[in-house]
Amino acid sequence: MNRKNICMLFALSFLWTNAQEDSIKTILIKEVEVSGYRSITSQTPVQRFKHDDLERIGVNSLTDAMKHISGVQIADYGGAGGLKTLTVRSIGAGNVGIFYDGIETENFQNGSVDLSKFSIDNIEEVSVCNGHEPFLLQPAKSYLTASNVMFFTKVPTFINGSKDNFRFTIRGGSFFTIASSASWEHQWRKNIKTSLNLEYLNSSGEYDYRYTTTQGRDTTCTRKNTDIQSLRIEGNLFATLSNWEWKMKVAYYHSQRGVPGAIFKDPSIINEIKDRKRDNDFRIQSHLGKHFSKLYWLSIGVKYALENMDYKIDQITSYGNYYSEDKYRLHDTYLSVAHLFHITTIWNVALANDFQWNIFNSTLADYPNVGRTLSYNSLSTSLSLGVLRLQGSLLQNYAYTSSNKEGQSQSQNEWSPTISFRIIPIKGVEWYIRGFYKHGFKLPTLNDLFYPNYGNIDLLPEHNDHYDLGFSYFVSPKENWLQKCEVQADIYYSDVRDKIISAQTDNPYVYRAQNISKAKIIGINFSSKLDWGTRHIGFSLRLNYSYQNAKDKTEGTAGYNGQISHIPFHNGSVLGEFNYENWNFGWHFLIMGKRYTSSENTLENELPSWNTHDISISGKFSIGKTKMKVGAGINNLFNTSYEMFALYPMPMRNFALNISLLM
Repeated sequence: MNRKNICMLFALSFLWTNAQEDSIKTILIKEVEVSGYRSITSQTPVQRFKHDDLERIGVNSLTDAMKHISGVQIADYGGAGGLKTLTVRSIGAGNVGIFYDGIETENFQNGSVDLSKFSIDNIEEVSVCNGHEPFLLQPAKSYLTASNVMFFTKVPTFINGSKDNFRFTIRGGSFFTIASSASWEHQWRKNIKTSLNLEYLNSSGEYDYRYTTTQGRDTTCTRKNTDIQSLRIEGNLFATLSNWEWKMKVAYYHSQRGVPGAIFKDPSIINEIKDRKRDNDFRIQSHLGKHFSKLYWLSIGVKYALENMDYKIDQITSYGNYYSEDKYRLHDTYLSVAHLFHITTIWNVALANDFQWNIFNSTLADYPNVGRTLSYNSLSTSLSLGVLRLQGSLLQNYAYTSSNKEGQSQSQNEWSPTISFRIIPIKGVEWYIRGFYKHGFKLPTLNDLFYPNYGNIDLLPEHNDHYDLGFSYFVSPKENWLQKCEVQADIYYSDVRDKIISAQTDNPYVYRAQNISKAKIIGINFSSKLDWGTRHIGFSLRLNYSYQNAKDKTEGTAGYNGQISHIPFHNGSVLGEFNYENWNFGWHFLIMGKRYTSSENTLENELPSWNTHDISISGKFSIGKTKMKVGAGINNLFNTSYEMFALYPMPMRNFALNISLLM
């Protein structure tokens, strides 16, 4: 199933408005700092990394950054070109919305988004929000998912009267990896600026890994068919014209990569996989926003995306030989109109209407051509009563899915309410108690509905209820070596019903997608950050911990009451950073508790716990008007052998070097 996937960028363009206490601060285009917004004051859990944080600690990919956010689990299939997906709080990848500059990236064929398609070079901020975002003025679609992951592009800034910024970066490292990027930022007028970014990546991706065979022998092998060549081109426009805020993005992505597949630990099994995947993606998106008066704000977003994927299966195994070549194409058209009404100084109301039209076709035999029309309508409101802030929303979603095969169509209508609160117990102290309830749902993917010999056109959406209670605390002494202390903690409960799984039919050799699975999840998320130092010396420490008791509650199955596949009971991370003048030293520690490959929690299905250490060093220099940054890092310092996803071994010790020039 997962071998034939389409990653499509799914449009959402929006403006942000933050109503705090007795005022509203409108954010039309996200600048380097979000105007007045701090995650610690949110009434739903928000964690984020700024671009400067990522640079200092030596993080070179969005996947690496996400590993250090509490509650996030990464499924990394290994290597530079390996598929990288995520889930938040154990609810599945399809229940997480991933937004890039307000644009949701969604794979509606199989429900998983490949994070390796994104570049970190042009990212200003990475953040994760559970429940809903703390802003009213946003598209209706953003209220759909249980959690949202957001990436934001850097907006150009210019100093000393300059109208141009040039940046060149080159990276190299293990696995014969070389990556280069270039960016040009220009200010055409005071109110018009643009950025152009190009990035190229080439890697053989081959690396050694260790494993124990079914006969108990320790073996070292080389991971093959893991190469990748990719090109990213992205242009951005930021403008203010006649009091309208205008933002536009044009992007192209091309890649060719090997898909290595799972390993077999039985040496008697032949498993030679040479699958190949080629992507050609294009998208253009734009949004307009205007603050008409103190009483009314308007946001309009549009998007068109075209994605093409070629997938070749080429396998020689003990179970048979397989070869096929198929092409997939997806068109996505999207429109969003959102309104915000400032009724009084304490009461605000927002209304959003979204429309989306998708067309999908492929050359895969018996996979029909599919069209999907969706509408999203949301009504949301917030009320600020001194130390108490309340926010609620109601989302209505209608979806009609049809194919060119007679009798293969369905329509669905769903409602999703959300309510949240935030209390300040002690006036003048930045201690916040917060909580939320959300009812969510996930539509079946196209594979769930139509995949040959597997799909089920009678599927219902998955339904889930989420409850959260937590607190956040912040202190920043004005005259102390301790510069900042931030703590967040939440306990949550999720009830998942009608979960879509692959289930056996009356024929024991035939499996189909069915709504028969249930899950109950109880968890704890904890995150903290300490910054302290003097004028020349600084130190930062981030701690993250997650506990997840995620039980399969599907009655009558062997996995009843077992921990859900690949969800650890315990996992956490430590990020340490020491800086002295222009030098930064980073240390990253990841720990993952034991997991199981199935809800049948037997010894044979157990994945052992593991931990890794990474270190990095970087320095900044100036040569005339040119600024230079050099950095180096060692990943998996102690050569740990581990798997983030079963039978997909990760690289052992490896290194990376990078040089950046800013002119």
